[in-house]
Formats: sequence, C-alpha cells, structure tokens
Amino acid sequence: MPRLLDPARAVTATAYLHIDLDVIDPSEAVANGYAVPGGLSIADVAALANEVAAGFALPAIAFTAWDPSADPGSRIPAAVITILDAILDAVQPVSG
Repeated sequence: MPRLLDPARAVTATAYLHIDLDVIDPSEAVANGYAVPGGLSIADVAALANEVAAGFALPAIAFTAWDPSADPGSRIPAAVITILDAILDAVQPVSG
C-alpha cells in the first residue's frame, strides 16, 4: 500500500479520508442494501485507513452510507470504532 500512495504524497501532504462502509463484506457487517459479498474485511479497511493516516495530515474524515435498518446486528458502529482506532494509531500529535 505505501507505494500506491507515493504519487499522492509527491503533490500533497493532506488528504480527505472518505470511507464508504458498504465496502465491508456483509459477512462481517452490513452497512446498507448496497453491500455485496466479497467486500473488504473490517481489518483490511482499518489497515488501509491506517496507511492513509500515517502518510497524510487528515483535516477531515467521513464514514458514509450506514443504514441502521440494514444492520440488524448493529455491527457497523463497532467496525467504525475499529477503523477509527487504526487511524488514531497512525496520527501524529500536532504541536503548536
């Protein structure tokens, strides 16, 4: 993953991280009616988000498209916390 981010790092130090929750495989958590089998694992999304957070300043982060009625087990909130933990693990404190 780090090499995939190199071209972006060459032109900017900041990124807007937007995570569509329906990329998560529904066997782990169902964000909405658009989620399809074969999606990314929660761990994969967390790892990707960690890589972005480690390489860029993140002035904004968005998690989108959660429909609670499509998530009867309410697993998406825990998935978001896992992903946020991975992001925060990579964020450097801002001094000033």
